[in-house]
Amino acid sequence: MSHTIRSLSNRGEIAKLQFGASNRNMAAMAYTVLDAIEFDAGVSGNGLDKIYSKDQIQTALKGVEYFKDEEFGSYRLRKGDSDSEAFLNKVADGMFGKVNVIVQEPELETKESCASRCHNFLSTIMKSMSSEYVTIEFR
Repeated sequence: MSHTIRSLSNRGEIAKLQFGASNRNMAAMAYTVLDAIEFDAGVSGNGLDKIYSKDQIQTALKGVEYFKDEEFGSYRLRKGDSDSEAFLNKVADGMFGKVNVIVQEPELETKESCASRCHNFLSTIMKSMSSEYVTIEFR
């Protein structure tokens, strides 16, 4: 499972941003700067498209610059999250008897790496926009 965010023009693909389903730091940044939180289906995009103007892409680039200097939080479960581990242990206990489930923390991309990749994605779109609008698909 993974996220693929692609920008398209009438000539085809302009730029692509891909990251794993468990990379919640990248998901938090990419979907936030694109003002597309509702397109994040957790393990991938929700399969829908959104049309962006040049101004919206420029605003997204400014959002990346903001995130470079500010703390941002991901919205994933963290290892040691008592609610998630307690729930999973109850389910496992009911199915298999007494066991101990530990939520494994996924590898997370650094804030700097997320910002760099998002900036490159959006800059490529800006440089390639031959019309006032571009379609971005969330898969």
